Amino acid sequence: MTVLFITYSIDTYNNPTTLGLFRKLVERGIEVVVASEYNNFVSPIPEVKHIDIYISDSIKTINPFKWIKHRLRYYYQIFKIIKPNKPDLLIGVDAKGITLARECQRINRLLRFKNVRLDFFSFEMFFGDEGAEKRKEILACRHISNLIIQDELRNELLRKENKIPNNVQSFFLPVAPLLSKSEGIVRINKPLKIREKYNLSDNIKLIIFFGSFAEWSGAEWIIHAAEASIKDTVFVIHSRFKFNERDPIQKKIIELNKNSHSIILSDYYINTAEEIIDFLKQFDAGLVFYIPFNNIYTGKNTYNIGYSSGKFSHLMAAGVPVITNNLPTYSKLNSQYNFGFVVNDKNDLVDLLNNCPDFSAYKENCSRLYHEVLDPSSAIDNYVNHIITTNSPN
Repeated sequence: MTVLFITYSIDTYNNPTTLGLFRKLVERGIEVVVASEYNNFVSPIPEVKHIDIYISDSIKTINPFKWIKHRLRYYYQIFKIIKPNKPDLLIGVDAKGITLARECQRINRLLRFKNVRLDFFSFEMFFGDEGAEKRKEILACRHISNLIIQDELRNELLRKENKIPNNVQSFFLPVAPLLSKSEGIVRINKPLKIREKYNLSDNIKLIIFFGSFAEWSGAEWIIHAAEASIKDTVFVIHSRFKFNERDPIQKKIIELNKNSHSIILSDYYINTAEEIIDFLKQFDAGLVFYIPFNNIYTGKNTYNIGYSSGKFSHLMAAGVPVITNNLPTYSKLNSQYNFGFVVNDKNDLVDLLNNCPDFSAYKENCSRLYHEVLDPSSAIDNYVNHIITTNSPN
């Protein structure tokens, strides 16, 4: 049996949920093929086959010959995906992935006289009233068998937005690492020990922020807190990419790093989820901010973040308390599990840190939240069992 996973996401091999799914499929003897336009990434799972795609389903031209040439090239690329791999299941990721996967389903039926199932794996949600082009995505969703999404909140929103038929089954897979899969994994890099490298004493509170450093992720809040020179507090900003002085926000943090002892910039590459957790365990607290803006990517998709934040789930898995902003999911989870603190604005953040909270008192709560809510292992097992059952010969 072959599962063809079609994605335009740059994070396919960094997303702990997709890697967990790939591992489980391989363990069950299922061939996994990933079709992605990002060919410079290599799967950390050797059994997963990667193929490159260079496909755009639209062209801006009024020349009919150019349009015909483009369509022929488009369908030829789909032919090259389908013919050698002979998929038994197609999984499309997000709007572009599900649109291409639906075309692959159509071409597969013509080539092989076989209708294969189509599943939709959603990480990002796009809304028509925020400017997203929804027509092709909605049409593709008419033909899906299953929807894989992070939680009930996002499931309800996406079903309504994409007019997903009622008979489509939903599987809830949080974006979170699988700790049960850590055994036997070889760490390529030992975690960077911040206290040792920068000669910081144990009374210094280390606060970690990792991921995209941008306005929507609370960069201005973090800069404001760093500029406040909070006693015995150091902020570590980690990115897998080099910080870019041409970006106005990142330029601020680079300058602050040069002129202040309260900021440390870290940009070395961490290979696996296991290594990320090893790295995070040294910190007293983590910052997870999602500031909604009125656009396609950081509007409702950000406000209704649900269980789709890899930053939050990795910190919970590492047992690191979190300071986050006041969003529905985090406010509700904190009232249930007391994982850390919810602040309303950047001044709240500074006031909180000036009061020197005892972050260690929250560590066990974080681990409990991960195991009871975010651990995706049983959800992945359920989905893989469903794949095998529904695609087994009668």
